Amino acid sequence: MAGKGWVVRSITKEEIEETFGIRAVLESYAAYLATERVTDALIARLDSAIGAYREGLTHRDTEALMSANTQFHEMIYKASGSQKLYSLINNFRDFISRYRRAC
Repeated sequence: MAGKGWVVRSITKEEIEETFGIRAVLESYAAYLATERVTDALIARLDSAIGAYREGLTHRDTEALMSANTQFHEMIYKASGSQKLYSLINNFRDFISRYRRAC
């Protein structure tokens, strides 16, 4: 079976830019939907994630920054109340994540 296997296609700059653009639109819509369903509890959780982000900035802790950022956005996606939208955003996030790991 020589010569058989997987071929990994590289991601172009245009694909990355398009993906970020589409994801931005989806995330904006998720944020809009979340405002329709916002609760005091959600605001408190978002505020906590912002606090964690600030703490990461203070300590120049990249892992903490990425974790707080992901947590913040996850809360908004879920607060949108749309499982389909959540799934679409995660598909684009996974695509971008593969690119980041390759760099």
